[in-house]
Amino acid sequence: MPIELTEPFQQALDAQSGEPLRVVDPRTQQAYVLLREDVFERLKALFADDDLAAEDKLFLLAESGRRAGWDAPEMDDYDNYDASRQKLSCFVIGLYHRFDLRAEAGLAQQQVADAGEGSV
Repeated sequence: MPIELTEPFQQALDAQSGEPLRVVDPRTQQAYVLLREDVFERLKALFADDDLAAEDKLFLLAESGRRAGWDAPEMDDYDNYDASRQKLSCFVIGLYHRFDLRAEAGLAQQQVADAGEGSV
C-alpha cells in the first residue's frame, strides 16, 4: 500500500537531486533509505533470496563458460599460463647463456688465432 509523501519529504527529495534520501525513525532511531522505484527494482535482485543451490549455480556458470568457448583446446594455454610462461622464460635464459658461451668461445678462438699469427 503506497503512502503519499508529506510536503517536508517532497522538499527533502527535491534537495537531494535524485540521490537517495536517508531518514531516521524518531521512535526507534532506525535509519532508512528512500529510493526511487526504478532504482529499487534494479537493486532488489541483488538482495532477493535465491532459489538455486550452490551446485546449480556452479553448473550454470560452467555451462555459460562452455557456450563462450572456454573449453576450446586453444584456451588450454590460459589454464597453464604460469607453467607456459616459466618454460618460455627458461628457454629465453637458455638462449641467452648459449649466445654468451658462444661469444666467449668465439673470443677465445680469436685470441688463439691472434696468438698464432704473432708467433709465426
